[in-house]
Amino acid sequence: MLTWYEICCYFLLYAFLGWVVEVSYHAVVQGIVVNRGFLAGPVCPIYGFGMVGMLLLLQAVTPAQAEGHDLLVLFFGGTVLATAIELFGGWALDKLFHTKWWDYSKEPFNFHGYICLRFSLAWGLGIVILVEHIHPLLAKYVVGLLPWKIGCPILAVLYAVLFADTAMTVVTLHKLTRGLAEIEQAQARLRSVSDKLTDVIADTSMAVAQKVQENQVQAALGRAELKDELEERRTQLQQESARRRAELERRMEELSERLLGNPVFGPRRLLQAFPDLTSHTHREAMELLKERYRRLRESVRSGREND
Repeated sequence: MLTWYEICCYFLLYAFLGWVVEVSYHAVVQGIVVNRGFLAGPVCPIYGFGMVGMLLLLQAVTPAQAEGHDLLVLFFGGTVLATAIELFGGWALDKLFHTKWWDYSKEPFNFHGYICLRFSLAWGLGIVILVEHIHPLLAKYVVGLLPWKIGCPILAVLYAVLFADTAMTVVTLHKLTRGLAEIEQAQARLRSVSDKLTDVIADTSMAVAQKVQENQVQAALGRAELKDELEERRTQLQQESARRRAELERRMEELSERLLGNPVFGPRRLLQAFPDLTSHTHREAMELLKERYRRLRESVRSGREND
């Protein structure tokens, strides 16, 4: 029977191991090392929930006197449980923050991009390996050798850090949402300036053309003056439009720099960890921010190569 102390230990251990797996997988597949956790610390809580849930399920369905586990049942049970947790986690993050953190839409046999068959089978295989080979070692040499009188204070500190990390991440997400809204407002003003310039130039052109038609009997010099007036008006409007566009571009650049400034605790870390991150409420602004982040990453990489 698992105690609360053991559950708390295993949750942190498997959250950390899950983080190691995520970082290692992306280092091998993409050739880059990034913090793949939802949090800033080296933990992926979804792995902790998955393994603790599996251990509790095994405890409930396996007779106390039984030795070992049915590997086929363990595989399918792990597949179903891990897939359910991933589905719920993706859906919950989507509903809470209006963002999609990972997307399996390009994978065959996916469900709304939250889960897919390939990774579900990988979760099942991973749980078999963990339960059969990794968990006995952790139970014996880590949790088993750490008395609760020593372990409880350590857990208290670690969970306090975990909760603080979670709070900071939530604040970061709200900061990202506000920043995206401001970027969208700047984009809307930018379009408004262009649209207004187009309308004014068109109206001015029509007005001058009408004057020319109404005064066809006047000398060519008068028509030339009207033409000069049109050109002068156009130049003034273009200069004013360019000035306002430059101001809005600077504002958007400032917003992007503010959001991408901190590589550890800010939105920049989330974009690095979740390159498929999308926003349902600010989709265009998110894509713009991701493009600016890619340019920032390329410039940093070019600087390192030059050094």
